[in-house]
Order: sequence, then structure tokens, then C-alpha cells
Amino acid sequence: MWLSIILALGFTVLGVLLSPWLKPLGYDRSIERFMRRLRLMYGRPGPKISRTLQIGNLNIPNWIILDGFSRDGIRIETVIAPEEVRLPPDLATLRSQLQKGNDRLKNIGRKTPYNGRKYALAGLHCNRSEDAEEQNICRLTLKHSDYFNFLTIIENLDRELPGETRTIRQKYFEKPRALPNFA
Repeated sequence: MWLSIILALGFTVLGVLLSPWLKPLGYDRSIERFMRRLRLMYGRPGPKISRTLQIGNLNIPNWIILDGFSRDGIRIETVIAPEEVRLPPDLATLRSQLQKGNDRLKNIGRKTPYNGRKYALAGLHCNRSEDAEEQNICRLTLKHSDYFNFLTIIENLDRELPGETRTIRQKYFEKPRALPNFA
């Protein structure tokens, strides 16, 4: 018994001392993959997962874990689509009104916001790499936009749209599946 404890401690110390030099050679990855396979083959069953997930007062029955977390974190890839954001006609009307008001303020010498280049989120897709390492990947797809597009939506969320009885929030953001494709 004492011999196994001494050997375990010795190998642990040896691993800690050698790991900085072996890491560039892939030592961490190969050991991690080996240990993952070993746990799958000979591991004890983990604790039972409750059929109900409880977060505060919210109870979610029959939940399931769809993805885990990698020790390496998440690789974030950014793709910038070549096209510009085009607002729907009702929001384009509000944008032109905002731009006219900005031009009037500029003509009388008042300070106005700079309409600089911005990006709008056009897509978010998270998955795992297809190689043996199964690294978590999150791909952000962005489109070119500008500050006035942002202001048009943010400043008018609760204002009725021209010719309608609904606000931007009610029309575009109450039902996530009804969001427009600002393509």
C-alpha cells in the first residue's frame, strides 16, 4: 500500500516537472485522450442526473445535456459577409428620418453622432470540429452596417412604426422566429 502511494506521488511530481517541456510535443493532448478513453471503458458510473433541472424558481422537466465543455475552451471564428445590411422598408423610413434630423443639427452647428462603420451579427453557429479532438467552435457571421442602423432600432424600440399600430419591439422582437433577415 505504501509503495503504491509513494509511486503515485513520485509520478505526479515527475509529471508536473516534465509537463512544460513535453506540452509542445502534444503530451497533454495524448494523455487527455488516453484518460478519456480509459474513463469510458473502466470508469464508474457518474452521479445520477435529476430528471428536472431547477434554476431558481424555474423547473425544467426531462432535460438533456447536448454538449460538454472542452478544457481548451472555444475557438471563435469570424466571417464577414461582403454585403451590407438592408433594413426593411418601415425601418428604412425611420432611418431616413433620423439621418435628416442629424443633418439639420449638423447644419446649425450642433454636435452629432459620427455614422461610422459597424458590423451587425448575421449568424451564430456553434459546433465541434470534425477531427479526433472535437474542439468547440463558435462561428460568428457579420455583415457591414453603420451606426445609424443601430440607432434606428435602439432609439425607436417602443415607438409605433409609420402606418402601423405596432412598435419595432412588438413587430420584430416578440417572436424570435419572426425576426426579419436584414440581408
